[in-house]
Amino acid sequence: MASPTILYVEDHPSVRHAVLRSLQLVGFGVLEADDGVEGVEMAQKHHPDVVLMDLHLPRMDGWEALATLRGDPVTADIPVIACTAGDLDPDRARAAGFADFIAKPFQAPRLIAAIRAQLPAD
Repeated sequence: MASPTILYVEDHPSVRHAVLRSLQLVGFGVLEADDGVEGVEMAQKHHPDVVLMDLHLPRMDGWEALATLRGDPVTADIPVIACTAGDLDPDRARAAGFADFIAKPFQAPRLIAAIRAQLPAD
């Protein structure tokens, strides 16, 4: 079975690369995007198993990107985990369609656990 693929949408290159490296070390395939528009396009093209989405993104923020993904039958079922350094109302995040959320800065074990929780059981 192929390794799950994770798309990380983050506009800060140093944060994005550190997280992607952590994901690669545990065996996930990784894709990356640096803004909401590119993130939506990558999700539509590659249909990753999980999307990690920063909320404060250029061109299209994480809320709008999520709404776009949810409105497209090709991407509507992809779990999206919100990643934010700010406060996030859990009820608002779930109502918008986020599968989970994680506060930045996050530790790799917490992030890996959040991703694995969204993957189908073996």
